[in-house]
Amino acid sequence: MALVRALFSLAIGRNPSTPNDLRILARNATLHVAGINTPLFMTTLLHDILNASTASARNATLKLLGFMIRKKPLVLYTNLPRVAEAVVKSLDPTISALRETVQQSATFILNELVRRFPSIDFHGKSQRLAVGTAEGAAIVFDLRTATRLYVLEGHNRPVTALSWSPDGHRLVTVSLEENRVVVWRVSGGILGMFMAGTPARQGSGGQATPFKSYDFHVGDEGASLSPSLSLSPRRVHDLTRSPPPCSAHEHGGDAGVDRYGVAGGPHRAAADP
Repeated sequence: MALVRALFSLAIGRNPSTPNDLRILARNATLHVAGINTPLFMTTLLHDILNASTASARNATLKLLGFMIRKKPLVLYTNLPRVAEAVVKSLDPTISALRETVQQSATFILNELVRRFPSIDFHGKSQRLAVGTAEGAAIVFDLRTATRLYVLEGHNRPVTALSWSPDGHRLVTVSLEENRVVVWRVSGGILGMFMAGTPARQGSGGQATPFKSYDFHVGDEGASLSPSLSLSPRRVHDLTRSPPPCSAHEHGGDAGVDRYGVAGGPHRAAADP
């Protein structure tokens, strides 16, 4: 782990005197390590993000994570919940200096994660991030408080894709391996203020069971799809030949406001101060 950490240090240019050629070599070596020993790479990377000695060190490691998302996104696929949680925790509003330092890098990373992985989606108005897991759950984070709100468990197989409704009151999760679509009621607006950390009551089954669920069959076409990168929630709705419960990764909004609810685009803060 010490060797990998030293490689990280060279790759992110922690020492300003590091030659650019050496930095490029270190980045290429980092990509190689990530491919041949993903568990070691991810453990070291996430540990350094969460336990950085300074805000600038954490920001530099976040930039390395952004580099990995662009160059080798499949390495991150099985670790997406851990990656998302590490980025969210970096936006802790109780440590204002840290939040201000990492906002730009965190915004870029969240933007790339949502764009590349259908099992992650963000609702700008409520500032909530949803992440599907291999265990069949959906984890909901609040970027305003940089905390995990709750976990929705509605599948027995990995969550392939998920999407917020435009108003943020519903979350749809899909598992292709299970051939199941689940609709969750998620508290928002004024109701959410009084139910922070608790999902809305789903119906007669209470909070433990989904609001609605649908089984489907995708046929031979769906069986050949790779769930990691090529599938979008809208594609799932097409395969099931049913109207989509909510829009897929596109929630509208005013012109000039990015998907993180911040005017001016993703180079600005990922969450409201």
